Amino acid sequence: GQGVAMAAQAMGMRAVIVMPTTAPAVKVDGVRSFGAEVIFAGTTSIDRQRRAEAEAAAQGLTIVPPFDHPM
Repeated sequence: GQGVAMAAQAMGMRAVIVMPTTAPAVKVDGVRSFGAEVIFAGTTSIDRQRRAEAEAAAQGLTIVPPFDHPM
């Protein structure tokens, strides 16, 4: 999340990061320190994926998966 937030900030873009409700405060604070919005969703990868997909569809955002992304 911090990497995406940092890249978005550097490019002057908005970042919305979906994190688990159990995310350590230091990680949440790190994401926010780069200007990203944090949305909390459950405790599983499935919870976060579903929320990310819903937010992307509703807000016209692009999903950047946390792993296995070809880019």
